Amino acid sequence: MSAVTLVLALTTYLVLLFWLARMGDRHRFNAASWVRHPLVYTLALGVYCTSWTFYGLVGTAASRGWYYLPILLGPILLFTLGYPLLQRIASVSRQENIHSIADFITSRYGKRQSVAAIVTLIMLATTVPYIALQLKAVTDTLLFSVDNIAFASEDMTLLVAAAMVLFTLIFGANRLDVSSYHSGIMVAIAFESLIKLIALITIAVFAMTLSTGFDSSTLNNTANTVFQQSTLTPSFWVLTFVSAATIFCLPRMFQITFVECLSEDHLKFARKGFSLYLIAIAAAVFVISWVGNQVLANTDVASDTYVLALPLGTDNQILGLLAFIGGFSAATAMIIVASLTLSQMLSNDVILPLLIRKQKSRSSIPDYSRALILTRRLTVVAVILMAWLYQHSLAENVALTAIGLIAFALAVQLAPAIIFGLYWHRGNAMGVFAGIGCGVFIWFITLMLPLLVNAGFLSQDLIQHGLFGVEFLKPEELLGFTFSDTYTRGVVLSISANIIAFAFVSRLDKTRLSDRIQALAFVNRRRSQQSAAITELKINKSDLSTLLTQFLGESVTQRLLDDEPRPELIFVGHKLLDQAEQALSGVVGVASAQALLTSLSSRENLGVEDVVNIFEETTRTLQFNQDMLFASFESISSAISVVNAE
Repeated sequence: MSAVTLVLALTTYLVLLFWLARMGDRHRFNAASWVRHPLVYTLALGVYCTSWTFYGLVGTAASRGWYYLPILLGPILLFTLGYPLLQRIASVSRQENIHSIADFITSRYGKRQSVAAIVTLIMLATTVPYIALQLKAVTDTLLFSVDNIAFASEDMTLLVAAAMVLFTLIFGANRLDVSSYHSGIMVAIAFESLIKLIALITIAVFAMTLSTGFDSSTLNNTANTVFQQSTLTPSFWVLTFVSAATIFCLPRMFQITFVECLSEDHLKFARKGFSLYLIAIAAAVFVISWVGNQVLANTDVASDTYVLALPLGTDNQILGLLAFIGGFSAATAMIIVASLTLSQMLSNDVILPLLIRKQKSRSSIPDYSRALILTRRLTVVAVILMAWLYQHSLAENVALTAIGLIAFALAVQLAPAIIFGLYWHRGNAMGVFAGIGCGVFIWFITLMLPLLVNAGFLSQDLIQHGLFGVEFLKPEELLGFTFSDTYTRGVVLSISANIIAFAFVSRLDKTRLSDRIQALAFVNRRRSQQSAAITELKINKSDLSTLLTQFLGESVTQRLLDDEPRPELIFVGHKLLDQAEQALSGVVGVASAQALLTSLSSRENLGVEDVVNIFEETTRTLQFNQDMLFASFESISSAISVVNAE
């Protein structure tokens, strides 16, 4: 394939992508627009399928048979059997106004800045290798596809990284608002997911024309005998769990799955739609790997490149170009979403707090908007350059699958904090620190240390004699365990240590008030049930009058009571209850208003957590009103006004 053809095709594709993103942004605030359709959301979830899926899974299937399935089976099982967990995370994310995975974990565990910083740094360590995987995949396929390319591998990877920086900056690193729906990016990612699917299915259909059959009893080469081997081993199920957990542990997947989820209807639609998408990908991967083994098994073609090698080997330039664009779209979609999400987390949870602390002594409130935009742009550049350094230094001779699996294993260290945070009220921030610390330490010894040794950064003595020369800290025999393969052992030991440390320290450490307050929103679903049944409460009219007077004053309370259609009744009617809830919500917030009315109905005392929530939300409302008043004074011309006592 000529370089000119490839450049023209990629330029046309990117122009189309930018046009779609701009079209999506124009309809961002239109509630009935096509950009908010559940199909767009479902296709955008296809960002899960990166270049690792597009190229690497074919290589895994060709060399290890059905062992490629866990990467796709995990999310399928989560969206079908584990759907209640997704519902719960999505519901809490909307309720608590969550904008990232760091926000989610921080909000659950007392809103501590230290928790946000640790989660963000772990996500940085997870995302950098994953972006490095995409750079490696694009570089390898460029070198494989283009005839007589003039660049060495290292130079080509740097050019690819620079191009990815440019694409990401154009796509949205200059937007400060993270709370609204990112319609432009969602449309672009959905389109790229569609291109990936079309490309893989088209190559699979083409491969079937080259096949000599799919009857395993008449195999004409030894390569496809891998599909006859049993794969239902412990490592198969561990990898299935890891793949499922990455849906709510990887920052880009959390962003698309929960932050960009507009309603539960979108999630219900994706439950079937995304599962069917992954099943189609799995079928296409099997066909391509099977036929690739039949046609290319006795050649020097790497199995990771079968998607390109099959059309290019038969001189089908059009299909070869489609295959390259499909893989390119898989890489760019991941890099754009991951780097934008990570730059938002770094700027909000690490850099901005440092800026605020530095400016704390100033009497006036500085304008951070320009600093934040610049910070997000610089972090995008820094993240992608770190990925290039990682690829250049550590991943040059490592298979695509190996890089992805190591990143996955680190990401799922957040799973215990997320899952226990939703179902166990005793979990606290100290437990999170202990669990993540133990899990990451074991992950580093068992999975990252051998990679550093193989790259020449550390001595081989660490493998033979263990970390710090301690025998039971040998990466391949950590604590004396030798079961299964290295990866499975590393994941099982790290997650087990994480869970044990989290539970033990959470029980040992006294749960602080801030943790108990947030546990109400995440674990105790009573408040969400109150919202639906608030008008069914039985509240004495005199009790309601006393409560409203405390928060709203006598005149406002009297106006509300005067609207009661049947004043002779002892208990409050539905209409007045609804009006009372709305009035209280304006002062103390929705959740606190519901708690007050429910306690009034049941005549139970409020817990200290509810009282603190009420004061916190009231203070926030008053502070907002004060800020608005000051802003109004600063924005109007000087004037004199005389008012009477009324």
